[in-house]
Amino acid sequence: MKPLKWLGRLLLVGLLTLVAGLVPRHATAQSAAAALTLAARGQLDSLNADSATTLLVKALDPRTGATATERVRALVLLGVCELIADRSAEARSVFQQALSLDPTIRVDSLAFLHSSFLSIFDAERGSFVRAERPAPVAHLEVRGLPDSAQLRVDGVLWNIRTLGVTPGLHRLQVDAPGFESYRDSVITEAGISVVMTPALTRLPQKPPPTVLVIERLPANAQLKVDGALWTERRQEVTPGLHRIDILAQGYEPFRDSVLVLAGTTLVTSPNQMIGRATQARLGSTQVGEAVHPSQPVQGLPAATVHLANGPRGAQFAATFCLWRLDRQLFLGGGTALGVQLAFAYDASAHLGLWLGAMIGSYSSITVLEPNLSLAYTLAPSRPTSLYVLSGVHILYDSWSGTHIMSQYGVHLGIGFRTFVSDRVALRFDVREEFDRYAALSNAAFNTLFGAGVSVAIGRR
Repeated sequence: MKPLKWLGRLLLVGLLTLVAGLVPRHATAQSAAAALTLAARGQLDSLNADSATTLLVKALDPRTGATATERVRALVLLGVCELIADRSAEARSVFQQALSLDPTIRVDSLAFLHSSFLSIFDAERGSFVRAERPAPVAHLEVRGLPDSAQLRVDGVLWNIRTLGVTPGLHRLQVDAPGFESYRDSVITEAGISVVMTPALTRLPQKPPPTVLVIERLPANAQLKVDGALWTERRQEVTPGLHRIDILAQGYEPFRDSVLVLAGTTLVTSPNQMIGRATQARLGSTQVGEAVHPSQPVQGLPAATVHLANGPRGAQFAATFCLWRLDRQLFLGGGTALGVQLAFAYDASAHLGLWLGAMIGSYSSITVLEPNLSLAYTLAPSRPTSLYVLSGVHILYDSWSGTHIMSQYGVHLGIGFRTFVSDRVALRFDVREEFDRYAALSNAAFNTLFGAGVSVAIGRR
């Protein structure tokens, strides 16, 4: 029996050896980490924080192969040691490491180790949980705003049009030049993008002011516009025609009329004011009275000064003409070349009565046309101006012993004149003529083109 007993003992020893060989090598190390942590706890109970710190640093050495649970316990105790050593920043860092391994760890049983332990640990737990679980975010995008618009969400100015916001109610405000202020509210939900396109309402467009500016007046000048004394040289006026009267010592009185269009600023200057020769002549002339210069004005033709101030006077014009004759006349019509001589009486600055006669030829055909026209010059005080004319005429045609004369004719035309010297101006115009002949069943339409010169004469 004794040999059998010894044999059983040997088998038991071999089995235990085999089991020990199957246990992982780090099992002993784990026990070592747990043992070091347990020893450190004993040192803390004995208020030996420095010794506990040394043991815990060894327990946390990666070579010990401590489990996650063992590392959490060691880190919590190490944080307590840092608190006892009055190193709160280091303690918070250690607590964060422990919470990163196990956010649900409970440490109430260790409250007696330090008076601030629980409050500091719970504060770190709260910040860790917030960091791990960010607040839900919604996205708000605002489109279709003018580049100059200012967007505010809950009173905060947005420089970009898309941002993340907290879920819930938000108030929008949009302000843009030329538009009414826009206000609205929107409710956003977490994880959902909301797109808004505010419908801005344009403000009523205020028309620009109508302004008249009179520059370059003599220092002592008295300025009246439409009979009202102006102390300022720039003022708003009503659209339309305005009369300007200027009186200044040493200068002839000046009068002009200007047309100011609605919503525009007209800048004008009386650079055609003429200096007086004697004070006696100044005293005998009233503001607005027509006084004529004895010599040309530098920079502006003298004739425009006369026209601006509205004197009676006369003009003589010579014009080369080209008729485009109606096809009902002379075997299908044609083109006649000729010349016109005319005399004009200027009834006012704008209106002139012209009496003239034109003569021309086409092949063997002779054309003669006496005419009477009324011309209106739009800007008589300016060196270059458009004018319109209308009037009556008689067209007399003769060829090969045959004669035909219109019963009557009327014409309407437009042209422009530009002064090239004090009294000489170039003129270009085109007119359409309507002629009624007894010999023709239909009226004839002739077109006349003219280019020539006019000379101001007899100004007084």
